[in-house]
Amino acid sequence: MKNQLLTLGNIVELQGKQYTVTGIEKSKAFDCDMVTLDEWLRVEKSEIKGVTITNEWLGKLGFERMLKSHLLYKGDFVFKRTASLFSVGIQSNDCFIQSYLPNISYIHQLQNIIHALTGETLEIEL
Repeated sequence: MKNQLLTLGNIVELQGKQYTVTGIEKSKAFDCDMVTLDEWLRVEKSEIKGVTITNEWLGKLGFERMLKSHLLYKGDFVFKRTASLFSVGIQSNDCFIQSYLPNISYIHQLQNIIHALTGETLEIEL
C-alpha cells in the first residue's frame, strides 16, 4: 500500500479481517513503515491491503441510495458509482458541480477524499 494513501482512521484489511489504522510510523530497526491496527496490532505496512468498495461498505459508512439509482448521498454530496469510476457532485445554491474520481477502488481512498472535501472522517465500529 502506498504510504501517502494511508492515514489514521482508514479501514484496511489484514488476512481477511478489517481493521482501523490507529498509528503509522517509520521503523528504524526494521527499515520499513509500521502500522498499528485497532490500537494493539502492529504490522508492516506492506502486509495490509485496501478494503474493496462495495454497496454494503458504503451503507456502513453512511451513504444512502436514492431509489434504485447509482446515486448515493452523504450530506450535501452526491456520489455516482459505476463499475469503473466514481463521480462526486456538490449541490449548492441551485448549482450542481460534478467531478470524476477515477481509480477509486478502496474504502481508505474514499475516506481520504471525503475528508479532503468536507473535513469529515468516515468511521465505523468494526
